[in-house]
Amino acid sequence: MPERALLRLSQSTVVAGSGALSHVEESFLRLFPEALVELVVAIPAGYTEIHAGRLVGPRLELSQLALGVAPRARPVNLVERRLEMVDGSLHHQVAIAVGPGPAAPHVASILTRSA
Repeated sequence: MPERALLRLSQSTVVAGSGALSHVEESFLRLFPEALVELVVAIPAGYTEIHAGRLVGPRLELSQLALGVAPRARPVNLVERRLEMVDGSLHHQVAIAVGPGPAAPHVASILTRSA
C-alpha cells in the first residue's frame, strides 16, 4: 500500500419521487497504513467536516474531529456519518444535530463508481 490512498466522492442526492435536489457534497477519503482513515467533506450549504477513524471490513468507523459552519448556515452542532460497501456500492448515511440534542437522520444515499 502506498503511504496513503485518496478517494474523491461527489454526490448529489434527490428526493425520491419528485427528483428535487436535497443534498450536495464533495468529500475526500484518505486511507493510511493499518486501515486508518480521514474523511474531509465540503457542503455548499455552508459546512465543512473532518472525521477520522478506521476501516473495519467493509465499514468505515468514523468520529467527527471538526465542524466548520458558515455565518449564515443553519446551526448544525454534530454530523455523524456511516459508510459501508454493500455489493460493490458505497452506502452512506448522514445524521445531524441542529441545536441541542442527539443527531437525527438527514440523508441516505448509495454511491456507485463512475467512469
